[in-house]
Formats: sequence, structure tokens, C-alpha cells
Amino acid sequence: MFRKIGLSNGIKKAKYQSVLFNLKDPQNPDLRRKVLVGEIEPEKLVTMTAEEMASHKRKGENVQIQVKLLQKCLHDTDKEE
Repeated sequence: MFRKIGLSNGIKKAKYQSVLFNLKDPQNPDLRRKVLVGEIEPEKLVTMTAEEMASHKRKGENVQIQVKLLQKCLHDTDKEE
């Protein structure tokens, strides 16, 4: 991780924390398993976004949030017309 990202400071520190949080998350065993069996290479792991590392459940929740926000935007636009 240090070779790929560099020394920990500011934004890089947040990236380290995100990777470690997602690997340790008990509700995200798939990510940990994929890294352990080599399905996700460590070099790829450190470049993944939080969304890419999220569990299937969290990804579904994120999609629902995005749909609700889009519907609200469309509803608000209809009101203005």
C-alpha cells in the first residue's frame, strides 16, 4: 500500500483508513475473501474507490438513495414548471 500510494498525509491518510475499514468491516466479508483468494490483487485494492469496496448490501442502499434523490429532483423540477 505504501509503495502504491506513498507516505500517509491528508488525503492519503483517508485512503488508508478507507481500505483498512472496508477490509475489517464484518458486514463486508466478500471484499476480505476476494483479497485473500487473490481475486482482487493488493495493487488493485489500493486504487479502488469506497463505492467499489462496498458490500453488495451497501451498494444496493446507495442505488436506492440515488434513485430517491433523482426522483426528488424530477419532482422539484415539475413543480417549477
